[in-house]
Amino acid sequence: MARLLLMVSVVLLVPPPSAWAFSAGGPLRPPRHYARRWTRCALAGPSRGQQNPLGATSAESMQLGAEVAGRAHVEEHAVEVEGGKVLSGPNHGTSPGVALPSANAVINGVMAGGLTAALLMAFLTVDSDIWRGWTWGEVVLRLLPDSWKAYEDALELDPVAVKAGITALTYFVGDWLAQSVELKAKFPSNWEAWLEADRSRLWRGCLIGAPLGVLAHFYYGFNDSFLGEWPFICKIILDQTIYLFVYNTCYFLGTGVLSGKSPVVAFQDYQAKAWKLMTAGWKLWPAVGLITYTVIPLRHRLLWVDAIEIVYSAILSSVSNNVAGPGADGDDMLTKAPEE
Repeated sequence: MARLLLMVSVVLLVPPPSAWAFSAGGPLRPPRHYARRWTRCALAGPSRGQQNPLGATSAESMQLGAEVAGRAHVEEHAVEVEGGKVLSGPNHGTSPGVALPSANAVINGVMAGGLTAALLMAFLTVDSDIWRGWTWGEVVLRLLPDSWKAYEDALELDPVAVKAGITALTYFVGDWLAQSVELKAKFPSNWEAWLEADRSRLWRGCLIGAPLGVLAHFYYGFNDSFLGEWPFICKIILDQTIYLFVYNTCYFLGTGVLSGKSPVVAFQDYQAKAWKLMTAGWKLWPAVGLITYTVIPLRHRLLWVDAIEIVYSAILSSVSNNVAGPGADGDDMLTKAPEE
């Protein structure tokens, strides 16, 4: 009976061979989730000098059990460290030596959650003042058409402010997209890396996006009135020469000065990159212009362009902030521009 109980204990405590792990050049060892049971078995092994079912003496069993338990503890509390930051770990913030998420990541997370919640709430409650007596089905059915009507009403009331706000949001999102690509390249195994974005850079993009929206509003009005009867190809040519150059210059000099550079230094930096920005734009905007000037009404052209411009603003952000590595100069977001 004692031998039968011993054999059953061995079967229950020792994992099958397929579950055992091999360390490089090291002995056979059980996986982490068997560590506690293995340790108890080893420490409560047979009497002095007696062989256990694995052929080890009691002292050897105790030594092996302690070694396995130590390895399991290290694996259980292991964290990945890149660039001096604790990026991940199963017991994040609870074990000694494991850092909590940075204050920057927490603030960015709260900011992203707050902005998303505010936009979602505005969308979901667009008809809240006339909901009385509506069913949930009627509320959901009217969300899209009534949200679009609310946008058009705001556009009719103050088109400049609305377009400035939309473009500011576009550049905020585009800059965060650019930084997410950059951080993902530095920390490929950390899904939370995007939360470490530089907020001052985000707000610089947002601040320069608002006046660019005003510029675009008046430009599209001028383009339509000055070249109203001309073939649309002429409007695209104007887009991709004078307007694109002025637009890129305003963005680059504006973000440079806001980042603390003198106007002279910002302009010298822009001179070195102006041609690359122009050629990068030519790979995107002519195709967009075909739709802009043949399908989209004048009042909605900036909204359409801003939807595409999220990607282009990410490219501008990467180039203007001198980012190196994957994703810089729009490598991962647009076909790479010719090298200087």
